[in-house]
Amino acid sequence: MYWVPLVPGQEDHEDHASLYREDRTLMAMRIARIGHPAAHSLTRPLRTSHVTGPVMLKRVDPEYGSVTAAVRFQMIEFQDDRRRYFGGLFTYELRRSNNAYHIRRKRVDLIDCDAPFEPLEIFI
Repeated sequence: MYWVPLVPGQEDHEDHASLYREDRTLMAMRIARIGHPAAHSLTRPLRTSHVTGPVMLKRVDPEYGSVTAAVRFQMIEFQDDRRRYFGGLFTYELRRSNNAYHIRRKRVDLIDCDAPFEPLEIFI
């Protein structure tokens, strides 16, 4: 699941609105739509740059093979002579499977999540 809360400190995605809340099926649909030749909003090139800080381990559960880690980020998006800036905290819930860790859930806490946004069409 990919989740971007709508307000600071939002506890869950079940009982509250979110900027994003997508499972694997919805993510695949969004990626296909964005990549489609008729995606008018992306007919001009969209470029991004991501900078992340050090990874902080928040929780390790060897019994279930799960890890929760967090990392601060900054992202710049550029399109049509326009720049947008995003910053905040990524929190990853990882699950061990087949000798590798896989992302079970990614939470993106934007520092300005409760501010007005133009449509968000890409994953942060």
